[in-house]
Amino acid sequence: VTSEGEEPKESVSGHFYHVTPGTYQVTLSSTGNDIKISLKPLSEFTENQFEFAPVLYDEDSAYEYIVYEDVTETVESMCDHLEQMEYQWEDSEEEDEELVYFHETYGYLMLQEYEGGVRFYTEVEYDSLEDLDAESLALWRAKLYMMLDYYNASTTVARAFDDADYNQIVIDVWYPAIYSKKAFDIFMDHWHSDITERLEEAENDIFRDHILH
Repeated sequence: VTSEGEEPKESVSGHFYHVTPGTYQVTLSSTGNDIKISLKPLSEFTENQFEFAPVLYDEDSAYEYIVYEDVTETVESMCDHLEQMEYQWEDSEEEDEELVYFHETYGYLMLQEYEGGVRFYTEVEYDSLEDLDAESLALWRAKLYMMLDYYNASTTVARAFDDADYNQIVIDVWYPAIYSKKAFDIFMDHWHSDITERLEEAENDIFRDHILH
């Protein structure tokens, strides 16, 4: 029985079942987090009656996961979840197919279908650098890159990069097109921590001040 992505391997909760060679009717069922396997010897070959795969979750459980063929349906489930977390949808003037949400505490969050999954991102501005001379600008940007390195090394899910054309950093993450209420709750907890606590720590450690707003 395959276990944790490993092909038959008893060291990671798999198990080999030894049976006499022949034709068997194999019945699979699941109850909660238990899978039951029944093997019944048959004297004659019969057609496969396989209809669906049992999965390790209770249908009424928060751990249920949903896989859609269309990423758009996954995005809709995520958007419903965000609205339950008090994110508010806003009209977007961008030409790209993106969704824009706003939260009183966590600011803007944008969603885009991307490479078979969903890209989440937010933009954090810093002050214009037009008044700095070349040397001061080089030193300031070097500190900014140090801050981004510090930040990217400390985050759980997010990563950040400089968008110098718009005087801002972009923080983003790619999420697979699979929706699970429990998993998405955990993901959003990490995202919120990354864009607040981890970001502030990076600013304070490198700049000793807040440069982002």
